[in-house]
Amino acid sequence: MKACLREKLIPELPGSENHSMAVYAEVAAHDLNHRLRPCLHGKTSCQVFFSLEEKPVYSKLERREIYDILMERVERILVSMNQFDKSAREAAWRIAVEFYLQSKAFIKVHIPRKVSPNFTPIFCS
Repeated sequence: MKACLREKLIPELPGSENHSMAVYAEVAAHDLNHRLRPCLHGKTSCQVFFSLEEKPVYSKLERREIYDILMERVERILVSMNQFDKSAREAAWRIAVEFYLQSKAFIKVHIPRKVSPNFTPIFCS
């Protein structure tokens, strides 16, 4: 995302100062979602996640059950963190959703083997 965003942020372009960073981020995300991906069998993210024939369909009852599962997990995460503020709740929600999506094989999360050698000063002390 950062590399694609850097490509979009060209200061020499006329009128580029009139757009917010959010506009550039939206364009970068759009471009990335329309690149062919080998891990998606040569399709784009947009084709995979927004195609009608492959999209799962859930009833209102099933959606409610999924929501209840997620909220139960969020509460367990918050209790284990012993934090209940808004930012903790948002973090717990993201963790619960990621776990659920992984468990249902909707997403696959991997940790890259190579880590960038560039550290900000805050992490070096």
